[in-house]
Amino acid sequence: LMQWNLKCAKLQKIQESLDSEIHELTASLFQEAYRIVTEADSKRLYSEKLLTEARGTVEMLQEEIKALKLLMGKNEVKVSPSRSLQEFSPSKIFKKPTLFEGKNGGPFCFLNTNKKSPSVVTRSVSEHDPLVDHDHPSLEIDPICHQEFTIWLENHDLTDIEHPFLKRIYNEDIYPCLNFTNTKLASLVCNSIVNNTIILENILASENEKAKICALTEMPRLCSYRMKIDNADQWHYISTFCRNRIAAICDLFTYLRYLAQGLVQHGLYDAYVEIVRLRRNIAFVRLGYANYQA
Repeated sequence: LMQWNLKCAKLQKIQESLDSEIHELTASLFQEAYRIVTEADSKRLYSEKLLTEARGTVEMLQEEIKALKLLMGKNEVKVSPSRSLQEFSPSKIFKKPTLFEGKNGGPFCFLNTNKKSPSVVTRSVSEHDPLVDHDHPSLEIDPICHQEFTIWLENHDLTDIEHPFLKRIYNEDIYPCLNFTNTKLASLVCNSIVNNTIILENILASENEKAKICALTEMPRLCSYRMKIDNADQWHYISTFCRNRIAAICDLFTYLRYLAQGLVQHGLYDAYVEIVRLRRNIAFVRLGYANYQA
């Protein structure tokens, strides 16, 4: 009987040891399963975030492709290949005839007795003036800005904001158009546009039923759009007024970027006219005229 009791006690210890090991193993398995599920959920959320950002990038690239096709279809090269940039160099465009140079280049041609009426003289000069837009008679080209653009086009550096051409663009177009109450965010938006890292999205109609505080104007408005800058996680709700301003500036920088990368094969004159048109759109949008295209 004593041996039986000892054997039972030994078996009971073995059973308790097995129960303890099973309990520890079960707890360890549950912890490992919880860790795997948590890690999988984190990876899923991260993948969804990357997918959303990738879709936004694809949409932005598609919009840029559409804009590029529109620009290429709307602005055909009107100059022959032989008319290189040297033909439109500042020294030739802004060459001033001397007092002793006339039509034939001979001295004292102003003493010619073959007189013409002022209207005929004006028309003859304008027909040979490279800075007169014959397709757009109402367009008077600024010779100073045209010369600055010609010099910038030789290096086409968008980061050199001290260049006279880019400095003019910033002072006359960009800064006035981004003059919002939230100056800090407006500065970040400007940098994001230059770096091509801004994302604009149209929000759902269900989210646009109530007025929100516009992130740029800091006033209650119907915010139909949201933006993300510099690949940050935070979205900023903005009104249509602010979105149109930002979009107009993006159009200008997109075209300048295409020129710098050689994606747009426009002549010097056609490129300058397109930039003038984009700058005009910025001016109209800044005054509240949305989607002005003319």
